[in-house]
Amino acid sequence: MAALSAPYLKEYFEVIKDMVDGLASMDMGQMMAMAFDPELKKEFEKKTEDRNAQLKELVTKSFKHHDTKDTNVLDKEEATVFFAHLVDEQTCFIAAVAQIAIKKSIEMGIQMMAGFMGEDSADVQEAKKTMGKEVEKGVKEAKENAQKAHEDYKKNKVDRDAAAFKVIDVNNDGTIQLEELIAAMTPDNPKMNALMAALGITEMPTSGAESGGAGGGNVRMTGDVQADGNVECKQQ
Repeated sequence: MAALSAPYLKEYFEVIKDMVDGLASMDMGQMMAMAFDPELKKEFEKKTEDRNAQLKELVTKSFKHHDTKDTNVLDKEEATVFFAHLVDEQTCFIAAVAQIAIKKSIEMGIQMMAGFMGEDSADVQEAKKTMGKEVEKGVKEAKENAQKAHEDYKKNKVDRDAAAFKVIDVNNDGTIQLEELIAAMTPDNPKMNALMAALGITEMPTSGAESGGAGGGNVRMTGDVQADGNVECKQQ
């Protein structure tokens, strides 16, 4: 199973999920305050720095875990195993954050509506009543997209892996160096979105307050929507 084969990647995505949870818990006022208050911005940047250091440590451990030939690089054979684990864990990760991101987006929409129409507006009250169904609908749609993306990766694994390898292998020496992998696995680094795109995966969530939301663009996931609307993630 992916969780047993790639324990450090699993931890890596759990750290990012915590980041998404933190952003999702903020309201629009807190986001605006963070954007314009130097002290709050400095505090947020320090948290981001600490989180990236934690992610760097986990990527380093995962690199060594997949460096089965003990050569201090990942060759193409080792990289294909890493990419398969990365796609499995990323897909499962999205299952965990899909509900968070979709719910946050709907809540912000209702907040804006209430600002224009008033909290007691019939439209606002109706939107609150239907929010649960809208979240469930969005998560189900995300599940379908994720399943298609995962199947597409497996169907085109050779080409997807080759494209991903090319993104990371900056010096074109035919191997992946540790620092190259760290750069490609650091949130807010353009290399990360390029890597995910090469693998056919959605963009990762951003950490910046200026993004104004919990996630980054469309959300894809795999898993089952339970009766209470929560997502039960399944390892691939």
